[in-house]
Amino acid sequence: MFFAAADRVFAELTALTQQQQQVVLLMDGVSLLDAGGLAAFEKFIVASQKQQCHILLADLQFQVLKTLAKAKIRPIDGVLSFYPTLSDALKTLPKRQHSWQLDSIGEQAVDHTLDNAGL
Repeated sequence: MFFAAADRVFAELTALTQQQQQVVLLMDGVSLLDAGGLAAFEKFIVASQKQQCHILLADLQFQVLKTLAKAKIRPIDGVLSFYPTLSDALKTLPKRQHSWQLDSIGEQAVDHTLDNAGL
């Protein structure tokens, strides 16, 4: 993810997560994170921490993970977590009135809202 795209993406995510407690980012489509993208991501972490929004990163590609490791980006309790798959990240979310399941084709998250009988 290059600076111009990353800055725009993370600024949009910051705006979208202002009232959220958690955000899960499926990173399987991000094959590159350059210095500008890393700076934008670090700003997103700081903004999320101020908003008390927990970032859950799932399915990181090797180059992105390597860049984060070199920059000493580590898990921060309640702020930033890493998961090998989307399924693993979703399993950590608190139980709510919604039941999250993965579509077996492409691991797409599907929201299955429970009706009153299912509670």
